[in-house]
Amino acid sequence: MRAPLRFVLLTMLIGLVSVPVTAQVDRQLPDSPVFKRRAVSAPPLLLPSDALYDIWQAFLVSRKANAGDPVAQQELGVRYLLGRGVEADSTKAAYWFFKAAEQNMISSRFNLGILLYHGWGVSWNPFESYKAFLISAEAGMHEAEFVVGLQYTENLVVPRDFTAALYWVRKAAEGGYAPAKEALPELERAAAREAQQNAAGSDSARSPLALFMESDDDSAAGQALVSSVLTGSDPELRKALGLSSMLEKEISVDSLRLQGITSAAQAGSPEALAILGRNYEKGLGVRRDVVLACSYYIRALRMDWPRASQLLSRLVQEQGVIAHIRSQARHNDFEAQYVWVALLGLGYEGLLFKEQAVLTTSQAIQMLKAGVDRGHVPSMNELALCYYAGRWVGADPAEAFRLWTRSAEAGSREGMIRRAVVTLRQDADSLARANALSVLEQAADDGSILAEMALAWCYEKGIGVPVRTSDAVRLYRLAARRGSQDAYRALRRLHDALRPDETRYSIDEL
Repeated sequence: MRAPLRFVLLTMLIGLVSVPVTAQVDRQLPDSPVFKRRAVSAPPLLLPSDALYDIWQAFLVSRKANAGDPVAQQELGVRYLLGRGVEADSTKAAYWFFKAAEQNMISSRFNLGILLYHGWGVSWNPFESYKAFLISAEAGMHEAEFVVGLQYTENLVVPRDFTAALYWVRKAAEGGYAPAKEALPELERAAAREAQQNAAGSDSARSPLALFMESDDDSAAGQALVSSVLTGSDPELRKALGLSSMLEKEISVDSLRLQGITSAAQAGSPEALAILGRNYEKGLGVRRDVVLACSYYIRALRMDWPRASQLLSRLVQEQGVIAHIRSQARHNDFEAQYVWVALLGLGYEGLLFKEQAVLTTSQAIQMLKAGVDRGHVPSMNELALCYYAGRWVGADPAEAFRLWTRSAEAGSREGMIRRAVVTLRQDADSLARANALSVLEQAADDGSILAEMALAWCYEKGIGVPVRTSDAVRLYRLAARRGSQDAYRALRRLHDALRPDETRYSIDEL
C-alpha cells in the first residue's frame, strides 16, 4: 500500500514542495544559488550577506531574462515562486515560465503546467496544464511522463485509459524515475482489476481517484488502510485519519490503533470511525459488539465515507445480527434503537421485513426522540437530518439546527460541521459566518471528509470566502481520493465547465 498511496498523492500535490528543474538547466547554471545548494559555513553574523548575494544574483538574472535568455527566464520564474532574492510572486513566476516555454524550454513548460494545475498565479485550467505536461512528456521528461500517465487513470481531463496510462508510466520507470517504478506494479494490478470488471459487466461506483486505495478484500480494507498509514510515509493520508499529531510521539502501532483511531474518530475522520466499527465487529482489542460496529459504520457513512456501506451491508446480512439489534432495541438500548432506525433510513426495509424487524416511520421518530431525551448524540444527529430533509416528518430546518447545536455542545464533530454548513447557507451575520468557516477549516484539518466537502463548496460558490476554484478543486480532490463519489462528481462538474470541444477531452456522462 505504501507505493500506491504516494502514487495517488502525487496527482494532487505535484510540485508542492519544490518546482522540478531539469538537469539541462542545472548544467547551464552550475553556480546559481537557485539550482545549487551553496555550503555556508560562516558564523550567523555573516548570514545577511547571503540574502544580499541572492538579491544581486536575481538582479543579474533579471537583466538576462529581460534580454530574452530562456534559461534566465526559467531561473527567474523559480526565484519568484520560491522568493529567492525577490519577493515571492506566483503571477510573475507564471509570466517568466511562459516566456521561457515560448522558447521551447521544457522545464519551464512543465513548471507552467504545475501552476495551471494548482491555479497558482494563473487561473486554474487542468486542460492547459495537461497540454503542458504532454509536451514535456513527448520531449522525454520523465516527471511529465509519469504525470500524464496518472491523468489517464482519473477520467477527469482525458478519458480513463489504462493502456495509455501504462505506456507513459512505464516510459518514466524505464527512464529511472523512482515514483514511477514504485507505482507501476499497483497500476498494473489496477488495470487487470478493471479488465476483469469490464469482462464481467460490472460498473464500479467508486471514485476513480480512490483507485489505488482499494483492496481486493473489502472486509479488511479499513484495517489495511490504517496499517499502511501508520507504517507508511504518506502525510496527507495520516492527516486525513487524524493521526499526524499522534505519530509525532513515540507510540507503537498497537497503541495507535487503540488511542489514535479513537481520537481520529472523535475528530470526524470517517475512516477512523469505520476502523472502530471493524474492531467491534471482529472483537479486535475490544469486546465484540455488533450493535456498536453497525453504529460506527453508519456514522462513517453519515460523514461521507462510501466504503462503510460495504462493511455495514456485509455485517447486517449475517445471520442473527438484525435479530440481536431488534432485541437490544426493545430493551431500551438507545444505540440499538439508533441503528435500527438508521438502517430503515438507509434503505434496508427489505432486509428488516425479511428478519421480521419491520419498523414504521412513526416508531422510528419516537425511538430517535427517546434517544435525544436521554442525550444520545447519534440520535440527535439522525433526527436533525430527518427534520432538515423532511424525512418521516415535516421539514423544519430550525429544529434541525437546534438539534445539531445540542449535538455540537455535547462534543459531536458531525453536529458542529452540519451546524456550520447551515449557518453558511443562511443569511447569517459576518461573525457567525467567520466562526462557521473556522469550524470547517479545523475539521478538515482534523480529517473530516464532510468538512472538506463543505469547505470546497464554500470556495466554489463564494460562500463566506472569495470564489477560489483552485481551492475548491484541491478540497474536492482530497475527499474524492478518500472515496467520496459526491466529491468526484463535483470535480467532474468543475472540469466540464472548462472542457474544450475537442475529441481527446470527450468523456462519457457520469
